[in-house]
Amino acid sequence: MIVNGIPYHKEGDFRVSYSSYKKWLECKLKYRLDVIEDLDKFDGNIHTVFGTASHEFAQGMIAGERKLDLIDWRNHLEKHFNDLVSVDHLFEEWADQGFLIQESFHEYYETDWKDWQFSSYEFLLYEFIPHEYSGGVIDDRQEIDGHPNPNYMKTPIFKGFIDLVMIDPKGNHYLIDLKTATKPWNHWKTDDDAVMAQLKLYKYFYHQKTGVPLSKIKTWYYIMPRTGSVKYRQMIEVKSTPKIIEKEMDNLNFFFELVYNSKMYPPALTQSRCRFCDYKGTKHCEQSRIML
Repeated sequence: MIVNGIPYHKEGDFRVSYSSYKKWLECKLKYRLDVIEDLDKFDGNIHTVFGTASHEFAQGMIAGERKLDLIDWRNHLEKHFNDLVSVDHLFEEWADQGFLIQESFHEYYETDWKDWQFSSYEFLLYEFIPHEYSGGVIDDRQEIDGHPNPNYMKTPIFKGFIDLVMIDPKGNHYLIDLKTATKPWNHWKTDDDAVMAQLKLYKYFYHQKTGVPLSKIKTWYYIMPRTGSVKYRQMIEVKSTPKIIEKEMDNLNFFFELVYNSKMYPPALTQSRCRFCDYKGTKHCEQSRIML
């Protein structure tokens, strides 16, 4: 909502996750409608429920909390599917595909990661952002009990979770984001700057929080496709130099400045961005009626 002309976020601080920031990168109008005006009523579907179950099970295997077991996997997935009464008939198909994904994940762990050290999963990134756009990576962080910039009246915060952190024998830290998908990612996905921004920002904030040099931090998407892949996995490395990360931080700082100070939220109006948008052709996005 807007209070006195200022975007007001639901939590006490100006707290932003990657998912909401991604909406802004993709379409500023959608960000305003979903995040600021809180019109997004999406509560999840079969894809998000399956994704959550798959994440939890894979993370549990890495942490030694679960074993690769068909019955355990099916029981785990069934608990998540209980909230989706309308998709009971799909359970068998999704359960079978999910177990193939877990088998592949376990195989990869036992071969490629066998000498690596498991560090953590759901690693919390919770960092204060510089309060004024400065055109560069800023290392100084505000104390939790510090005073926010009076121009903001709220403290800008970026919050996120890293799915898996692994450390190889050479001391390289691997930040691994797990993604379930219907099929392997294509070049449209890997060429999407908004998608790739996630791990670039996570790399920076992990560096800030742990002190690990950027050169020792590697970032990967581990894709878990249900179909279209013989191995039911796809590894995508996201390479980022300090200059690239600086650019991402510039964008994030710029986002905080514009969202706080600007009332301009233009729609993206591209076929790729608008194709599956719920606001396309509605009263909320009149421009799409005319231009698309």
